[in-house]
Amino acid sequence: MALTQHRPSGAASSSLGTPAVGNAGRKPATTEGASVTINDKPAPDAGLIEAVLHLDRTLRITYSPLPRGGVVRLVGELDAGNTPPVARTLTQVRAGEGVLTVDVAQLEFVDLAGLRMLIGLCRDRSARLAGVPLSMRRLLRLLNQEDVLGTRA
Repeated sequence: MALTQHRPSGAASSSLGTPAVGNAGRKPATTEGASVTINDKPAPDAGLIEAVLHLDRTLRITYSPLPRGGVVRLVGELDAGNTPPVARTLTQVRAGEGVLTVDVAQLEFVDLAGLRMLIGLCRDRSARLAGVPLSMRRLLRLLNQEDVLGTRA
């Protein structure tokens, strides 16, 4: 399967193949007119581009805008070392309209600091978790926090 991403002329790109973002704390610039094709056919979400919001040695955060909110994907490890900048980034993204979906399916590790930050982010229902692995659900149950995140084990 061939995946091709078309950008309008002048659209910036990072070395990872995603739109470049000047500061991790700012929302990504939209690339209107961009399209994605798979085997020369438009992809289902052809107008959506994933932007890198945060990248360090252990964690990558990407953002995809949606009509009512957006999806943030956390890939890697969330721990006390990267929780403060991640919290700032997610709080700024959440400030937009709609509900922010935080996809944690690809988190390989999360410590208590990271879990507490996610709980706080979701407390007012302006963000919700998706793809919560069984191990994280167990921790949430032990901490009596399942309802705060809207997860069910």
